[in-house]
Amino acid sequence: MSMGLPPSVYLCGPIRDEYHEDIVWREKFIHDVGDNAIVYNPLAGHTFNHAQSVWSQHGVPVSSSLIVKQDLWMVDHADILVANLLPLADEYPCLGSLMEIGRASAHGALVFAAIPDGFGRIVEMLQAHPFVTELIARRFHDIESMTAFVTSTVLSISGEVAKFGGYE
Repeated sequence: MSMGLPPSVYLCGPIRDEYHEDIVWREKFIHDVGDNAIVYNPLAGHTFNHAQSVWSQHGVPVSSSLIVKQDLWMVDHADILVANLLPLADEYPCLGSLMEIGRASAHGALVFAAIPDGFGRIVEMLQAHPFVTELIARRFHDIESMTAFVTSTVLSISGEVAKFGGYE
């Protein structure tokens, strides 16, 4: 984190054609946290043409090379990575997201993830895997609780809210 700048957050998670919820959680996160952080959204400037099933960015069709290079640039510049791995419950493998989690962890970013509970063998394996248990600082069961936690964390690590929270 650069001195004087708010923490930066990368929004990690699958981007599947025709799955509106992959966009909605990001837009809600930006609304809730965006004033207190620099938010890197891999969907920024993108549109999806339903008739042709084609993504474009600022009116130009995107390539896999552009997607990977741009997303990794954002991951490399993020202080925090928030990952939506809930599509695992639909047996979607989230391979790109898992790669981004590893890369973010390698450069010291804080990683928080929403991971579904016990939805099949893939999720059970993921929850027990040492890379997941060691690289993800905190796991959540839903996007809402992850967003609330990250909102508070952003304020704490930026120095905005530096006071002790008290005893319970």
